[in-house]
Amino acid sequence: MTEFNLYKFGVMVEALDMSQKCFNLVKQLNNIVDEDCQFSPIVFYSEYAKHVDVNRFGMLLDQKVWAYDGVVIATSLKSAEILLNCPCPKRKFLYVWNLDWLYNQYVYQYLQHIYQGELELIARNTHHAKVITTCWKKPAYIMDNFDSTILKQIIRGKNNND
Repeated sequence: MTEFNLYKFGVMVEALDMSQKCFNLVKQLNNIVDEDCQFSPIVFYSEYAKHVDVNRFGMLLDQKVWAYDGVVIATSLKSAEILLNCPCPKRKFLYVWNLDWLYNQYVYQYLQHIYQGELELIARNTHHAKVITTCWKKPAYIMDNFDSTILKQIIRGKNNND
């Protein structure tokens, strides 16, 4: 008899809205749920918004992440700041969807706390990975548009070359 592992993980968004980021997130999480019953994703959101598509995964207010004991991936500076203070997630990531500090003004110490703190970083592409490595620290993974194959590797705790 084979062993069954359940991989619980959450993704934090400000709102599951009609953006490119959320479109890709919903598409890839739906693919994971449809293909593999070992994965149980939840999206934690701050604000309710009209969805891009029908989702086949759980959704909870971001307040619930405080007691969540799975792997959690923040997708913005705001959600990363919340995640840094959560005591229960077993692994914490920041998916750097965009290089926010290039487009807005931030206090350096705020960015340093997030990008060089305890969160493991995930870059969206190799170009972003080079910039993130130069400015902050080397990302643990590169994942293009929430690619479900890479996302499952991250949740399982496997490296890109495993």
